[in-house]
Amino acid sequence: MFLHDEAYRYGLTGFVLVVGGIALIVAVLGYAQHQQRRGEFGLGLLTVSTLAVIGGAGYLLAGILREGVKLSV
Repeated sequence: MFLHDEAYRYGLTGFVLVVGGIALIVAVLGYAQHQQRRGEFGLGLLTVSTLAVIGGAGYLLAGILREGVKLSV
């Protein structure tokens, strides 16, 4: 019932999740590349960068799944 009544909003949140996931991945990789040029690329930055990319991939996957549910209804 909810998906029929609010399909636009549900799809819009899926789109926002996809864009947010891509933006997070691009921002983290850009920041890590910037820090690597300065020579300050330690284990902590590598760990945080890896976790942030995994988080961005999670947002991306959640948005894709949400868009898939919207299309199947």
